Amino acid sequence: MIIGSFNARRRWLSNFYNSKVYFKNREYPSVEHAYQAAKATNEPDRRYVATAPGAEEARRRGRSIPCRGDFDSFKEWLMLQLLHSKFKNPSLRKQLVATHPHELIHGNMHGDEFWGINRRTGDGENKLGKQLMLLRDLIREGRDDSVLLIAQRKEKKRALRKDNRQRAVARAKAANADKPKPPSMRMTWDEKKDACPSVKARFRQPKRLDRAVLGLKGSVVKQQIRKETLEWLGKRKRET
Repeated sequence: MIIGSFNARRRWLSNFYNSKVYFKNREYPSVEHAYQAAKATNEPDRRYVATAPGAEEARRRGRSIPCRGDFDSFKEWLMLQLLHSKFKNPSLRKQLVATHPHELIHGNMHGDEFWGINRRTGDGENKLGKQLMLLRDLIREGRDDSVLLIAQRKEKKRALRKDNRQRAVARAKAANADKPKPPSMRMTWDEKKDACPSVKARFRQPKRLDRAVLGLKGSVVKQQIRKETLEWLGKRKRET
């Protein structure tokens, strides 16, 4: 038998189900709250997501904040930890074990083909369903706490890779610090006036000139200024 969706009487399998979850010594109203809050790059954003009035709102807020760059590298292990915390609840734990040996499929209509299966197309990886079945088997064998040990090892490896990248960047910056810098190609205001005769006819302030020089399109005067500027830069480059 297949359990093909987490709605109605199977709503408790959904991440949107209200059940307290603990992650990094913090309490969240649901798995969805904790999952979306983990995307945050700062504490105000995390709190903004965590205090959402419902799981649907938490998902909306999680998609609206800047997401940390390495989130995709650990989101599967994050989800497994959150599910482990959710099913510490004795009632939910009992219900999950009772689904054995049925296959759990997170069928959905909103197009999620990573955590579930798109019911419109039949495509998807069903990651959430597979993790629930894995956790169910571990609970039946009395080994569900091994999830945390595996996750801790993954977290340590990820932190070590991040630290190694930071050290490599620091070494590269230190190595380049002693190298002589090339001569500046940036024009001063006086040089711009000397290089661009058209400036004297129309522009009197540096900011107005900068806007004119940056414009690829515009008046004949702007195009003339840009042409003269490029000629001046080419001349300086040849001299250096």
